[in-house]
Amino acid sequence: MGDKPFALGTLPTTLPRVISVGRLDAESEGLLLLTMHGSLARSLELPSSGLERVYHCKIDTGQREVSASMLDELRSGLTLADGTRLRPMLAEDADGPHGGQRSRGRPWMRMLLTEGKNRKIRRVWEHFGFAKLSLVRTAYGPFALGSLSPGQLEEVCAEEVSALQARSRQWPDKQGRRRTGSSTATPASRPVR
Repeated sequence: MGDKPFALGTLPTTLPRVISVGRLDAESEGLLLLTMHGSLARSLELPSSGLERVYHCKIDTGQREVSASMLDELRSGLTLADGTRLRPMLAEDADGPHGGQRSRGRPWMRMLLTEGKNRKIRRVWEHFGFAKLSLVRTAYGPFALGSLSPGQLEEVCAEEVSALQARSRQWPDKQGRRRTGSSTATPASRPVR
């Protein structure tokens, strides 16, 4: 982790206890959702939620290019060398998240996925022989990084949280059962980078 501060350690002391929705590894940056509701966090993380996570990755391809067959393999889902089966995901050419342009040997790709396995995107590109990349999460479900600066917080209003909680009760759990019960809505915060 080096000199990079740990995101939760940089939060204002006035915030209540919060937990993150999903994780960003120490080498990644971008949108980080925080909530006071563990059950909401868990339901947002489940692939059954269908919530899309959007990442921009700058891939050090050297002399190689990202091929159409690689993109096809991502769209259909792939199995990594260790046997981990990954759900289908979309990858397409893009400008960088902050206006960064493509350059030969270091293209930006926009990736859209609905499953957040440990270091998934890094492992996917390593599978194709591209070990070095920069990774920025730019959206998670209805929430987007937008113009938030590193370390900046934006509070989500109680109505948005209530709507998300109501929607999450309709998602099946890991066993395919519909969730039941209710929970109270209080605002959540989402810091960035």
